[in-house]
Amino acid sequence: MGIDVLISVRNFMIENGMKKETAENSVRNIRYFLKNGGDEDPTAWFRSFLERDVSNSYKYQMYYSIKWYLKFKGIDWQFKRPKQHQKSRQNLSIEKCWSLLDHITNEEHKLMVETALLTGMRPSELLSLTAADIDFYDNVINIRNSKTYRDRSIPISMDLSQKLQYWIYKNKISGRIFPYKPDWFAKIVRDASKSAGFHATPYQFRHTFATMYIENGGNLIMLKNIMGHSSIAMVENYMHSSKRMIRNDYERARPRLFVEKK
Repeated sequence: MGIDVLISVRNFMIENGMKKETAENSVRNIRYFLKNGGDEDPTAWFRSFLERDVSNSYKYQMYYSIKWYLKFKGIDWQFKRPKQHQKSRQNLSIEKCWSLLDHITNEEHKLMVETALLTGMRPSELLSLTAADIDFYDNVINIRNSKTYRDRSIPISMDLSQKLQYWIYKNKISGRIFPYKPDWFAKIVRDASKSAGFHATPYQFRHTFATMYIENGGNLIMLKNIMGHSSIAMVENYMHSSKRMIRNDYERARPRLFVEKK
């Protein structure tokens, strides 16, 4: 298949609501699918692909890439999607958060990580954040053009608001507050966490925010809105993966078969 057709498939996916980055990843999968003869019999090809020693997430991505390609061709592919292994969300303990911040000496890097931990923003949202996105009067960050195409507002503490306002004023920032590429942000976090004796990634800050929010008694519906999730089920996953919450609830409600008689 020529490159022009792949571009048409990419545009088709974007026009139907897919994010540009996701569409480009899907096109790479489709190119592989076509290069290896998948167009002759998509179902047979994909059954064979499922037997390969690749991750479940890659199989899941390939499935939807093929489905979108066939939809572009006007074919309603009825093959049942493969089950995707649900990994527990990895979050950082508050002790690791403190240690991580202690190992970041650069003032800008520290504020960037602190903002991520205290807002639950996606890394892409954080790196796109501009001075104009922050309402310092009401202490709110306004997220626009998000992954889910839904604008939302994230409340922030007075302390974080003042730190951001001072940083913007001090450096005369009018555009992006943290003008880094995602791989550089990941490297900053990786190097700092390695110095602290563990491994961390930018996306773990989002999971950490959500987990701590729930552990502190936060409302799930409010958390859904803050995080920008489309359904309550998405934030329920954070509740199920919180070992501290599970332990505390267990100690409170566990059956007590053997009690001391008075």
